[in-house]
Amino acid sequence: MADPAPISGGMSTTSGPLGDPAPMAGIMTGLGSDEPFGNAPFDDSFFDAYLQQLELRASMPEPMLTAPMSANMATGPHSLRVTEPAHQPGVVEPPLDSSFDLVERYLVPGLDEGGDLQDLAFEDEELEDASPELSPGAKAAKKAKQRPRSDKQQELNKQAQQRYRERRKQKFMEMERQVEELTRRVGELQAVEGKNMVITRRNEYLERLVKIQLEEIKNLKREVALQASELEHSGEQRPSHLIATDPAKLREQLASDVLSLDTVLKSNGVDRGPAPALPEQALKFFRKKVLDICDIHVRLPSVEVPEAADMMSHAAKSTADDNPQVEECVRNLGLNNEQTSVILKMREDHLTRMRHVYLDRSALNMKAMGLMLPHPLSEKDGPFDATIDGKINCQQQRGYHRCKDGDNQLTLVLNEIRENLLREQHSFMEMVTHLLSHILDPVQAALVLVASHPSTVDALMVANILAAQHSS
Repeated sequence: MADPAPISGGMSTTSGPLGDPAPMAGIMTGLGSDEPFGNAPFDDSFFDAYLQQLELRASMPEPMLTAPMSANMATGPHSLRVTEPAHQPGVVEPPLDSSFDLVERYLVPGLDEGGDLQDLAFEDEELEDASPELSPGAKAAKKAKQRPRSDKQQELNKQAQQRYRERRKQKFMEMERQVEELTRRVGELQAVEGKNMVITRRNEYLERLVKIQLEEIKNLKREVALQASELEHSGEQRPSHLIATDPAKLREQLASDVLSLDTVLKSNGVDRGPAPALPEQALKFFRKKVLDICDIHVRLPSVEVPEAADMMSHAAKSTADDNPQVEECVRNLGLNNEQTSVILKMREDHLTRMRHVYLDRSALNMKAMGLMLPHPLSEKDGPFDATIDGKINCQQQRGYHRCKDGDNQLTLVLNEIRENLLREQHSFMEMVTHLLSHILDPVQAALVLVASHPSTVDALMVANILAAQHSS
């Protein structure tokens, strides 16, 4: 069979991979046209070459097809000739990432100087979606020959890669800023949540405390109502003149009540020792007078508050210890065992409280003494001697505080000392009231009041006398 005539038309002189002996170096266009390839007959070799050209053309983008397809055959039987850009010798092409395979195929010779590459999609997802599925033959052809790139192509490709990396970097930095902002907001929310939790717990505690206090108020109101009903039934209403707050008037009232007690005791033949059977009217009188005197004992400490100027002086006052009648009265009261044990227990509790009161007062006194003396501003002139002589000698230094400079602090300390003294007085008065109104009967309480007059009753002395009798 004679060789078919070559197809007429334009023909490339460069080599390519499909023709033998010369490999094909380019890609022909027009293979998809309906024009016949001249009068050349078709045989198996021509048909195989034609199918290979179709597969290679389908695997490449349209801009890479650079020349119209020739209708002529090569020198060999039924071989095709295609055109390709001339390869530049001596240019080593750097390998690119797989993410830019599609970009480098689009950067072809013939791109205009003003060509815009900004519209190209450089995202990995878009690159994967844009790449078509290649047939096995096209993949083999692509692997066999990588398209050469000129210097201009390489420069454009580098610029596109750089813009892509810059966009990725900006996006990453923006995501980092968003993460930092969200982290800051989470921290603020956690702090607010912690504060809300603390406030909630405090509110719950305060609500429980308010409920407890309301319950205590209800109980106190109930007790007051019971006491009022008892007084109303017994007719023992307190006189209105006890509302007086003048210490002189209270002491006059106290002396008058004690004198009336003494008169009634003597009229009923009760001078000392256990009282005989008394009429109910006399017992009511003793009970009423004892309660009135207890009220006066409670009111006196609140109106006789020591002043700060009088705290450094001591005025001797008459006490029950100066009156031997008190000890004789206590020995002849005829107290039973229960009364004695209660009085001794009250004495022990009172001494325990007084120990704490006196320790606090000692510390306050030392603090007040330190404020009453001058002291240096600093120790630049040497170590400071905290003794009294050292504080006095500090006036020889260049800077020191005078006594007047510490008047404000001294006033606060003296107020604390005054409150400490009130605590002591209140403790004594509570002890006296409990002894006269709860432990002793009305006649015994009247005898103790008369024996202690003109001074007030010293409940601690009564307890000490009983303790001495009990120990002996």
